[in-house]
Amino acid sequence: MSEQNFSLKDRTSGDSYTGTVTANGKARLVEFKFDRLNEPLIMSYEQARDHLLQDAASTTTIPLAEQKLTLNRVALGTIAMNAYLEAIGQSFIYRRQNVQGFMNNTAIELDLKGFLDIDRQIVLMSVLARESTDQPNFHFTEGRFSQSDGQHLLERGSDFTLTFTDRKHATISCDLLGNFILSFF
Repeated sequence: MSEQNFSLKDRTSGDSYTGTVTANGKARLVEFKFDRLNEPLIMSYEQARDHLLQDAASTTTIPLAEQKLTLNRVALGTIAMNAYLEAIGQSFIYRRQNVQGFMNNTAIELDLKGFLDIDRQIVLMSVLARESTDQPNFHFTEGRFSQSDGQHLLERGSDFTLTFTDRKHATISCDLLGNFILSFF
């Protein structure tokens, strides 16, 4: 078991909450104990991992007996994953990179986020695209890539087409995407 200190800010009240986070590697559970609250927050490894793949500004509401906390999803997931991976003796590998892609022959900003799933040796990745218009539009997709997928993208050398949840498409250089994936291994 591993124990670490943490500090998280409630996005609604602006108050900071400190405490300790403990992970049990065998049970694949992470427990947050808040200094000012009596009730702990317990989440699984899978819940923590899934929080990491969200938009950096997205929040999650944690309903505790004493009050509700609105916390940044990525911050919560990062703290939990650090504790879990330390408990099992692994290192935490999470990367983020902003790159340029193209949608309908127009440059578009792509925010790549990836996390190496130690158990399966795959990169869990999300992409948030932002169209620069008078009223910006956002598009989201996610995927899973192995080391051989990254190598294949480098060998391919052309563009890779991303399909977003709203069925829009964008292209990204295979070299950029392949190098991003391989940076985890």
